[in-house]
Amino acid sequence: MAWAGRGTCPGSQADLVGHARSRPVRLSRRSRRLQRSTHRRRHRRDPRCGGTERAIIGGLSLGGYMSLAFARAHPKRVRALLIIDTGPGFKKDDAREAWNARALATADKFDREGLDVLKAATRERATASHRDARGLALAARGMLTQRDAKVIELLPEIKVPSLIVVGADDTPFLAASDYMAAKIPGAQKVVIPAAGHAVNIDQPQAFVDAVLPFLKNLPE
Repeated sequence: MAWAGRGTCPGSQADLVGHARSRPVRLSRRSRRLQRSTHRRRHRRDPRCGGTERAIIGGLSLGGYMSLAFARAHPKRVRALLIIDTGPGFKKDDAREAWNARALATADKFDREGLDVLKAATRERATASHRDARGLALAARGMLTQRDAKVIELLPEIKVPSLIVVGADDTPFLAASDYMAAKIPGAQKVVIPAAGHAVNIDQPQAFVDAVLPFLKNLPE
């Protein structure tokens, strides 16, 4: 998700590669770079935004991690960050390897069982619409897996306003949210009660109430 400003300035929402309506693609290093630069191209010098090249970048879960990766790759393109129900990756190799093993196991399961895998998933995943399971399998292998600690090491260098939102019941990401709030200078954190990993779906009004004041109070 990217939003360049107020008033008539447009926002945009992009499906991650392999998700929803996007086509399956085997992610090369070049295609990962292209994915991260999508919002930069979309908002570049939009006349409705006063010619700005900066946008508010945000996402949930993997989208939040990709937003941090975008900020690392294109810091001058980022006006603010919305980091929702996500984590910044891992410093320790063994923790990253365990994460990657789970991601690869998920990819294998999509290959074997197709979209039926989602029927036993959490509510937000079970109700999502995807083109096919092959795209999700390729995305799990090419995007969900992590290669280094560059994103988590970036946190103290982030210089834009940042809002971290997490559901109180999203247990796997509570500590990660605390960590990001402590490491990103000036970051704000909101924990929303009675919400899990899809905080915007579980408690939509509380989510809006958390995000809108942050957006409205951003410096010009």
